[in-house]
Amino acid sequence: MGLPKDTLSVALLSFAHFFSLPVNPELVKTLRCEILTSGKGSSPKTKAERAALEAEALARVSAKDKGIVLSHEALERYAGYLSSQGNGDRNRRETPSRDENLTAEELRAIADNQAESDGFLDLLNSLPGKNGRHWLVFPFNIRIKGIEIDVFIRLLKEGSFTSGVSRHIIADIKSPRRQWRCFLKETGGRYRADIRVYPNYQPKTLSLLQKEAIRFLGEHGGIAQNFKGFDEVLVRNGEADSSWVDDLFAESLLSVNKEV
Repeated sequence: MGLPKDTLSVALLSFAHFFSLPVNPELVKTLRCEILTSGKGSSPKTKAERAALEAEALARVSAKDKGIVLSHEALERYAGYLSSQGNGDRNRRETPSRDENLTAEELRAIADNQAESDGFLDLLNSLPGKNGRHWLVFPFNIRIKGIEIDVFIRLLKEGSFTSGVSRHIIADIKSPRRQWRCFLKETGGRYRADIRVYPNYQPKTLSLLQKEAIRFLGEHGGIAQNFKGFDEVLVRNGEADSSWVDDLFAESLLSVNKEV
């Protein structure tokens, strides 16, 4: 294809492949040039630089998939929402502190309300891609027992915006002391939950957490009506501010790497 084997080129090809866009070398070269012109390098040296680069690549491919043209400032803002570090600007509403955990319905209402308060994000969420997929972002915060928790949900939905099927969910949950990242994926009617936690827990604690997660998310968890639960639930130690791109596009990255 005549493209360099760097992080940026592989990310752009992977995203184009995932969004079912034509894997056109000229399109990739154009997007690559636009990103490099914005001041980002093609081969990041730190996790923060990689997160920013991947987020901008995803923002540009997602905008292309949605058929819209965004200004530089709008792309930077959109990239902030998509970043693995969840650093997008947010017009967040202050939520009252709760003494108990929220239900799934309450969390969804908070996420919807806070996303709708940001007209820019609400518009982008409502636009489907060329293959009918919606790439949605829901940043919000909650307070439980006086502790503020930031939640960042990125969701890929196929079909109708209101009633389509969610194929991928990447949720970042950050409290002052701990970070959680949840990968929820549906493939062929089977559901898998992969939960990462940082700072790391001891093996015994991880085992207990996994049992609790299986009890809540498994077949008899009852987390949602008409949902039988996850077929596989995994809880393990993660890394601070790690990238979620490799996990989401593992198969695509392998195939594209050969092409590049």
